[in-house]
Amino acid sequence: MCDDLGTTVMLAQSLPNDPMVFTMAHELKHYLTDRHLKVSYCDQSTVTKAIEIGAEVFASELLFPDHLFVDYMRDMSVNRGQCNQETIVKLKLHTRTTLSYSGLAIKAERLNYAPRGSLTRLKGWRKLERLCAKKYRLS
Repeated sequence: MCDDLGTTVMLAQSLPNDPMVFTMAHELKHYLTDRHLKVSYCDQSTVTKAIEIGAEVFASELLFPDHLFVDYMRDMSVNRGQCNQETIVKLKLHTRTTLSYSGLAIKAERLNYAPRGSLTRLKGWRKLERLCAKKYRLS
């Protein structure tokens, strides 16, 4: 929110850590590049879909850069087209990234490590996380 007092970002206290950090990164992009728009949370009429997508991409890249994702896939011997749900869970557990499972899934598909829609439509990430943590002792 930008007003006469300056820029203010308000976050719900109840947000879990991962979405909290992502939201802060998302809002940082708006502060750095969009504050000239003088948009507040009450008046989103001037916000375009492209600006919001840009903030999502910025946050994702800030929290887990594409080049690191590619490096980890190589280190895990995962080739393009071979990334699955368990790969993503192992990656998140190993790196302790605050990028969400859905954010990592989008990145895997966008970088062609997984077929389009193969990960982003999946649910049950936390359940699989518990199973993988036990299996690989990565918690």
